[in-house]
Amino acid sequence: MRGWDSPIRVLHVDDEPDVATLTAEFLEREDDRIDVVTATGASEALDLLDEEVDCVVSDQEMPELTGIELLERVRERFPELPFVLFTGQGSEEVASRAISAGVTDYLQKETGTDQYTILANRVTNAVNQYRAQQAAADNERRLRKVLDRIPQPVFVIDEDERYLLSNEAHAASHGCTVSEVEGTLAADILTERFYESFSADLAGVLESGESLREPEVVAEDSEGTRYYDARIYPFDDFRPGSRAALGVVVDVTQRKRREQALEALHEVTRDLVGAGTKREVAELVVGSVVETLGSSKAVVRLLSPDGTELRPVAVSEAATAMLGDRPVYEVGEATAGAAFADGETLLIDDVQTVDDQYSRGDARASLYVPIGRHGVLSLGENEVGVFDQWDVHLAEVFAANAAVALDLVEQARERERQNDRLEEFTSIVSHDLRNPLNALSVTLDLIEQEADPTHVERCRRSVGRMERLVEDLLALARGGSIVTETEPLALDEVAADSWQSVPTGGAELRVETDAVVHADPDRLRQLLGNLFRNSVEHGPTEGDTSSTGEERAPADLTVTVDALEDGFVVEDDGSGIPPDERERVFESGYSTAEAGTGLGLAIVDRIAAAHGWEVTLVGGADGDVPEETGPSGAGERASNRGARFEVTGVEIES
Repeated sequence: MRGWDSPIRVLHVDDEPDVATLTAEFLEREDDRIDVVTATGASEALDLLDEEVDCVVSDQEMPELTGIELLERVRERFPELPFVLFTGQGSEEVASRAISAGVTDYLQKETGTDQYTILANRVTNAVNQYRAQQAAADNERRLRKVLDRIPQPVFVIDEDERYLLSNEAHAASHGCTVSEVEGTLAADILTERFYESFSADLAGVLESGESLREPEVVAEDSEGTRYYDARIYPFDDFRPGSRAALGVVVDVTQRKRREQALEALHEVTRDLVGAGTKREVAELVVGSVVETLGSSKAVVRLLSPDGTELRPVAVSEAATAMLGDRPVYEVGEATAGAAFADGETLLIDDVQTVDDQYSRGDARASLYVPIGRHGVLSLGENEVGVFDQWDVHLAEVFAANAAVALDLVEQARERERQNDRLEEFTSIVSHDLRNPLNALSVTLDLIEQEADPTHVERCRRSVGRMERLVEDLLALARGGSIVTETEPLALDEVAADSWQSVPTGGAELRVETDAVVHADPDRLRQLLGNLFRNSVEHGPTEGDTSSTGEERAPADLTVTVDALEDGFVVEDDGSGIPPDERERVFESGYSTAEAGTGLGLAIVDRIAAAHGWEVTLVGGADGDVPEETGPSGAGERASNRGARFEVTGVEIES
């Protein structure tokens, strides 16, 4: 269609050339938008007729065809094109026939130039109306095209509950065509169940003038349960005194199913974490995948102990019914084996295109997802290409959770083996070593009555050292087992209790915090006790001097306990540990004290690690003393005074 401001192209048909020319001149003079093309007969006019012509002006009496006969021919090609019959011989009969033939306007020729002014106005008005009708028709076609492109159901309904407008998606949702819906009452389209609620909602919107949203409308179809988000808005349908509403229905089935799948995934994850065996993990995954993804053919294969084969451990009933017993794949072989070896998900739209020796029944779309280093999750369906990216993502999440669960099963087994070995070790130490010690101690009592007391005392010191060694070995073995349960403990109370269990002589304990830490009570006491024992055993001896140069007695020692932002500190003002030896203090067997077992700080390190903490030796109460000038004038570093142990990573309450 030509634009609103385009020139008006008029085809003027008259068998008298002079009349045709004169008419053209007058029309173009009356309206500068008018551009006239003339023809002296019907044949010539029909040849000139095309989509660029905006109006035809024709005489009635012509030799080939009359004006009315020409009108009939024009209507065959352009049913709505403006056609003005401009005739010198008019009559009621001619006018009646022209109207019946679909003439746009009828005007009789008269003497004078006013008739051309009238004709120009009639032509302009007819073309403007024609263009407006064409624009409206084009807009309606565009609207219909837009509506039908919208995948969600859209409709307009009036207060009589009659559908004024429906797009294809809306009509299809009711099993109808658009023409069957438009003009039909809602009661004749909707089921009784939906009609009652819809009618009430529509009345509420029309009465209040406010929109309404139904967050979840549930319906059943051949594909199962579907979910819709329905909204109704007040709508002006341009009819005076009439009310209507616009309805938009969004299919949220896919979103709803994804939400349900994620909820199910969370639930099965809790079950997976609590599984006790690998078979239980595999069976939980298969059952959950069938229920959540709707994929009834599912198989979990786990890696054989020698790491060469993937063996089916859990198979869904549908997979067994369709495919029979599932084969064992070698790592790197075929589909599941290749996915595992590559460590990447393998999606095959049609597994029947895979050329190998394995039978897959009627399976088509297939999905193979590695379960970490443990195995492969296989899914199958009877339709080609039905798995989308959401299916792939969800299957990968299932597989990742299964891998974590299988790791936990292996860790639990390893902990059981470690506990068994620990129990065996502690039994040996407790019985096989302590029994001879007890016998030796009894024998010494008998010898003491008759032998040299000096030798007896030496033997008793050896027995005491061996008993200490046994106790420390047991603590070292038990200290490394992971702490699974903690409780809030007042650090000052535990420190005071631990101090009482250590021979401290005249040393002093200062606790400068009331913080509460979360720990295993017995092991925290053991840790603090060992740190206190370390300070006392490595404290000042005769000849040591303080930072002020004063002589210190063996008991001249203060041990301080204080809190850190994420832990606590134990420090003393004793002799300290040289910086070049600090990295070795946590090694089993390392000690600078003659009577020490070399296990005390190793036990501290084990207990801290079992809690998930970190213990570090960082200088002492006086810090690392800087270089000073010695008696000979040469620069030398003074001894560090005291030891400071920081325990971090602790859950602490101030």
